[in-house]
Amino acid sequence: MANSPLSKHDNWLQNAWLHESTWRKENELNFDYYYGDQWTAQEMADLKANSQPICTLNYVRPLIDMILAMEAERKLDVRVVGREDSDDDIANLLTHLMKQISDESMEDFKMSNAFRDMIIGGRGVISIEPDEDDQGKPTIISKHIPWEEVYVDPYYREPDASDARYIIRTLWLDRDIAIKKWGEDKVNLILHSETNGFDDFEGIEANAELNASGRLNYFDSKYDRVLIAECQYKDSSGKIRYVQFSGSVYLYGEEDDTDDNNEPPFETNGFWLIPFTAFRDRAGLPRGIVHMIRSMQDMLNKKTRSLCGI
Repeated sequence: MANSPLSKHDNWLQNAWLHESTWRKENELNFDYYYGDQWTAQEMADLKANSQPICTLNYVRPLIDMILAMEAERKLDVRVVGREDSDDDIANLLTHLMKQISDESMEDFKMSNAFRDMIIGGRGVISIEPDEDDQGKPTIISKHIPWEEVYVDPYYREPDASDARYIIRTLWLDRDIAIKKWGEDKVNLILHSETNGFDDFEGIEANAELNASGRLNYFDSKYDRVLIAECQYKDSSGKIRYVQFSGSVYLYGEEDDTDDNNEPPFETNGFWLIPFTAFRDRAGLPRGIVHMIRSMQDMLNKKTRSLCGI
């Protein structure tokens, strides 16, 4: 295989992807259990062969939903308090402004979605960014980001990843959309760097070879899509930097940090992509509640299986 050498940021993403690969597979299973999909294909085949119904008494979802209801009920309003009596007017104004921003951006709803991801699988993610309202006035918005899209420095330990060196969000784009945004030459360069060394394979076979290469792929030949990575990171002095890349190809910024390159899209002194972690295992990987109770749910399902077979 003759793939292009890894850039610094691509290497970060590959390391985070490799570190989290087992957790991500297990987390998909955690969400399956929440939605009641708790039988393996072999178990369902055995039940069908014995003419037994597939019975599931899902105790996972009611437990998680109860915790989510408690979180929604106990949300707190943020209030700004002045240091002196003369600060009261400004403090009240800031309190109302923060409340307005929260209401307009549906912050409670988005935070609840991130909290749900965190409770089920161990990590929930939100993004806090500046924006403009309908009148063109500056405001702040929050977004819920799916956990599947975000990769974090394996060495972070703070619950909000504030001590991480980097946080990376990945997005799949159809090839024609990527071409419209960055031009055909750059997209072809991405495809060439990804498929270099797999010239004898096409379509699904090329995908299989890429998957067997043991690295995160930036090109999906089956659906003709390109993976774009957005990396927020700290340089050697602790300054926040930002790049967009796909494999060895940079779409915004450069590999090296010199002068004023790799500047974030807006002024900031911290990550605007914020992953929240519920619990962690000894390897530092996120853990949620479902992982802790899956074995008990399996025991209940086995008991249900015997009852349904009577």
